[in-house]
Amino acid sequence: MKKLSLCAFAILAATTLACSSNPSPGKGDGGGTTGGMVLMPDMNGFMSGTVAGVTGAWYSYGDSYNTANANNLGDCQTGGFTAAQCSAATSPAFGAPFANTGGKMCLTGTAATTIAPTGSTTPAYSAIWGVGIGFDFNNAGVGDAGASAGNGNKLPWNATTYGITGFKFDISGVPLGGNLRIEFPFMGQTGNDAPYWGGMANNLSIPGATGTSTSDGTYSFKWTDVTGPMYATSPPAFDPSMIISAQWHVVSNTKGPVTVDNMCVSNVTLTTD
Repeated sequence: MKKLSLCAFAILAATTLACSSNPSPGKGDGGGTTGGMVLMPDMNGFMSGTVAGVTGAWYSYGDSYNTANANNLGDCQTGGFTAAQCSAATSPAFGAPFANTGGKMCLTGTAATTIAPTGSTTPAYSAIWGVGIGFDFNNAGVGDAGASAGNGNKLPWNATTYGITGFKFDISGVPLGGNLRIEFPFMGQTGNDAPYWGGMANNLSIPGATGTSTSDGTYSFKWTDVTGPMYATSPPAFDPSMIISAQWHVVSNTKGPVTVDNMCVSNVTLTTD
């Protein structure tokens, strides 16, 4: 289903394969954090509230999937594009349970090329925006069903209640070129314009990898580093007392499709200092 992070990307934010600079703090420095609470999803990617009250499931999401529409058609198809022109997740499929593989939550799929609709020369950033994985902080729905199945709702989670000041995770399989934003949809954002790590100053959260180099590793940052998005006009400040989700969004661009080959996130930690 649509995950609140979707947005109409400005040309500046979507036409490049690489990020201009690395947000700080970042890879390798721990962001100055020494303590935290590790989130432990069950075998189907669900967290039951035992750690900092986090209750919610991991899911895959993308521009070709939205349970609010007939036949689960997403922004891409309703924007006039064919399924072949849209982003896709092959593992886990949209709406399917999310298998926990040795503590890793992994995605395979493709962020489609952002193209212009017939009769226009303007790329449709709001229709073809990519693919990703994430989890809700306060949603008792089973799997990806949530409110669409009547058994849960996306509700805000208050990080300050638990003394949580930031976020840390391990990642492997980052697509070459980066193309990744670590987004935090929250109650109070403007429309679908979710802020992301380094979002006020950077197109992407993780710098692009080229050739044999890699952007895989451990990353950490404070809530104060969650800003933007850079393409929005005067976006409201991120409020860590109203967080809805954490999402690893592989961003579409106009240069070509972005292949996601077993991108895995693990050791997600809510940091406390």
